[in-house]
Amino acid sequence: MTRIVRASALVVVNLLLMVVFSFAGQEGRTVPPDSVVDFTLKDANKKEFRLAEHLGQIMILSFIPNTKNKTLGARWLENSRFCVQKLKSKFNGDIMALGLKEMTDFPMFLPRSFIRAKLRKEPFPYLIDWEGKVFAQFAVQSTPVLMVVDAGGKIVYRQELTADTDRFNALCTQIEALIEQQQRSEKKAASREEENE
Repeated sequence: MTRIVRASALVVVNLLLMVVFSFAGQEGRTVPPDSVVDFTLKDANKKEFRLAEHLGQIMILSFIPNTKNKTLGARWLENSRFCVQKLKSKFNGDIMALGLKEMTDFPMFLPRSFIRAKLRKEPFPYLIDWEGKVFAQFAVQSTPVLMVVDAGGKIVYRQELTADTDRFNALCTQIEALIEQQQRSEKKAASREEENE
């Protein structure tokens, strides 16, 4: 009888420990937001950009965090560049594309103008997060992330990606379809408003 009681107590203790450790693991984890969090950053030309001032159109945000895997970072940049150029050529002025670069590990002995000069060569504006605060707000850690934000500021698509080009191209096609869907729903909403007036 005591053996059964001991075994049952052991099972209960193990279950309790599992629950405690599962919650402890989640405590430090940041949950990505459903909608964009307003922020202000400077671009490669030192021009200030405030996100809230640009809401009202579909936005593609390409986050490039610090990564020790330089190949991953370079491939991601190349793929996101191609994807964004493709989308911009199709949707013209209907979307805004922004890159965000985290630079918390930038060597202090190098001038910041060095990184700004490199980012000015990109085909779409890059905002520089020197302190990593915006990346923390959006729960972007060590993996690059692509987000699509609708006109109301809701994050309708978020994907952490590897450097795999085929997978990236497939996701770019998904994003293209998503933007088309967003545009259709915006047009329907606008025509409904006109009918109600």
